[in-house]
Amino acid sequence: MKNTSQTPVGVPRLLRRREVLARVGLSQTSMYEQIAAGQFPAPIPIGQKAVAWLESEISEWVELRIAMRDNGCKPVHIGYPKRARA
Repeated sequence: MKNTSQTPVGVPRLLRRREVLARVGLSQTSMYEQIAAGQFPAPIPIGQKAVAWLESEISEWVELRIAMRDNGCKPVHIGYPKRARA
């Protein structure tokens, strides 16, 4: 299978907020509320005013939601680290 992304295979890919929101379908407010509650992966600081998320963690979150739906489960707290407050 050909790697069509610009990120080499095996190298973690970072996603910016706009792409994360598009992938998960949450509003920005809902996403940050879930981060604060430890129910969504926390962002990684990549600059003074910039953050990103690991693509693998976002994909895992989506896959877990699909599995929960398929098993008739309601979303539950899954223990992501809470976002540190400055």
